[in-house]
Amino acid sequence: RMRNKQVQHVVAAIAVLISLLMLYSVFKGWSTRVPASSFTSQQTSQQQQLQHPKQTGDAAAAKTKPAAAAANATAAAAHAGDVLPPFTPSPLGQPYYVYPTARTNTSVSVTIVIVVTVGTKMEAFATALNSVKCYGALHGYSVSVEFDNKFKECAVHKDKFFRRHCHTHKLMKTEIKEGDWALFIDGDVGVVNPKRLIEEYLEDGYEIYLFDRFYNWEYAALSYLVKNNERGRGWVEEFTSFEFKLPNSFHGTDNGALHPFLMQYLVPENRDPKTRSRVASLCLSLWERSDG
Repeated sequence: RMRNKQVQHVVAAIAVLISLLMLYSVFKGWSTRVPASSFTSQQTSQQQQLQHPKQTGDAAAAKTKPAAAAANATAAAAHAGDVLPPFTPSPLGQPYYVYPTARTNTSVSVTIVIVVTVGTKMEAFATALNSVKCYGALHGYSVSVEFDNKFKECAVHKDKFFRRHCHTHKLMKTEIKEGDWALFIDGDVGVVNPKRLIEEYLEDGYEIYLFDRFYNWEYAALSYLVKNNERGRGWVEEFTSFEFKLPNSFHGTDNGALHPFLMQYLVPENRDPKTRSRVASLCLSLWERSDG
């Protein structure tokens, strides 16, 4: 027992010593001052590293080609506003900048459709909408931002989410050219990578595109890409009319209805209760009895 107590005392003494050393190092770090000249030089170095690539290229050319100094100075002045402010790198790594260029092949015509409920404060969506408008202007995509009272025929839809799809269908019939594409998105959807083109997602033989969420197996009704032809318009119209089949339950409006709608659209036998599969019947039963 005596020996065990001695060992415990030694371990405790070592722990206290380590704690004192750690406290000393912390206080020493707080009391150490960074020379102002060192901070200034670091700032200058960061500014040089974060200059616009074109400006950096102009500076290099001015050193190697003295005869073109005047032209380089003019180019540098044109990009003076491109110099980025000082940036402190985070543990996640260096900043990533995207410099998109306009698409060269404009054979695919796309109209980006955004339908907003009347009375919505548009400034709440300014960041997302501006990114979409800039993206459309860069690549030659049309952008149609409309309030949901443009087409009076859509007033029959009391659910504002289905009313948006009604307006999309009417726009396809009246304002979007036959054979073009309509990309419906929510008003709060923004562009994060303007280098990617919409037509990159098109495949031969497909005219209706949906996407599933990355965190579950649910299809999302907040965006879809549809070709403006008879089949594409028919799909949007039929989905819009599915509002009138919503059960008296926690149905989830258009996003919840999209799944039973697709179950019937892709497998027409599921439209009729007599030919409906057991799985389809079970899914509809759960949807109709959902209480949130």
